[in-house]
Amino acid sequence: MKTGLNQHIGTHIAHLQVLLTLTIFMMIHNPNKQKMLIRLLLVTFFFLSALFDLHGQIQKKSLMVGGEMDIPFQNQIREEKTFYLNSKVGYFIVDNLAIGIIIESELFIEYDHRTFSLGAGPMIRYYVGQNKVKPFGSFSYVASIVTGNFFNPNEFLSHLQPGIGICYQLRPTIGIEALIGYDHYYSNSGHSQNESFCSLHIGFQIFIPPNNSTN
Repeated sequence: MKTGLNQHIGTHIAHLQVLLTLTIFMMIHNPNKQKMLIRLLLVTFFFLSALFDLHGQIQKKSLMVGGEMDIPFQNQIREEKTFYLNSKVGYFIVDNLAIGIIIESELFIEYDHRTFSLGAGPMIRYYVGQNKVKPFGSFSYVASIVTGNFFNPNEFLSHLQPGIGICYQLRPTIGIEALIGYDHYYSNSGHSQNESFCSLHIGFQIFIPPNNSTN
């Protein structure tokens, strides 16, 4: 019976992988449909939530430490390159629900011009299920200082990002994650980064159980 259940879950995970692949393909080739695809991803998240056991595996009072790199879904009309990294530390206030701090840095290169931003802010994340594969929802806000901007050398940049993703736990304390986020940037200068787009984040998390854990 357990084997049949695992096969059933595996089938749904395979369907999810196909759905995410098609979603990413459509985002790259048709950015105008991003809002519709975000709704589709939200439906997918709630669908997965119904498939997995809702009893939390990541215990209350656990810590999470990790980081991500970013692959933006944007039309690169000009010769532009963006390098994005973030790191985060979170604390599980209840099973599967963590709040914490995210620190992100971004280097933007356009021809010979370089812009660098560094900032921090709050984040919240909720994982679903007690299996190795767990969907999750995420929300973060980061306020950054930008240097090297041609229009404003000391620009203030806000970055708001809701997202959903999948965590695969190699071990109970180590997970590899993929997240699709809807990024909204707002600049106080009005010249740059007033935009919204979708991005794919690839990263890892280390989960540190509380001292009284019996796992």
